[in-house]
Amino acid sequence: MFCDGCGIEVYPAQVFCSRCGKRLVPDAASVMPGRVSSNLQLLGILWIAFSALHMIVTLVGLTVGAAFVGHLMMPFRNGFLAPMVGAISVLFLMKSALGLAAGWGLMQRAPWARILAIILGFISLVHVPFGTALGIYTLVVLLPASAEREYDALSVRG
Repeated sequence: MFCDGCGIEVYPAQVFCSRCGKRLVPDAASVMPGRVSSNLQLLGILWIAFSALHMIVTLVGLTVGAAFVGHLMMPFRNGFLAPMVGAISVLFLMKSALGLAAGWGLMQRAPWARILAIILGFISLVHVPFGTALGIYTLVVLLPASAEREYDALSVRG
């Protein structure tokens, strides 16, 4: 066995090269995939699927609501109900768009995607049952300090 740094012959059990000091045996973190790297692709796919479904449901709800219930809300058009429904729908669409961005960013290992997914994970906890499950899964995978270090290493390498 030879050192790939300086070319000197080394023993198989040797950890560092005696001439150049280069590490010969890869550390365990580079050999074994961590919790974040093994779950990142699935987490990104789930965020994209959940957000796309949430966006479709919101758009269908707006369309059906405008078509069939619009005439029932005629007395409230000048009141607060119609603008409130519109504002809530815009917020739902924005959350869905951010969820799509977070899913894509996680799959691309973008540095900003981890924080966005954690924020959306907390928000999604109130969307029982699927949002709650996705929020818990996101927080378990991405929230610990060790996950931050691993994700930072993945985003730098990727």
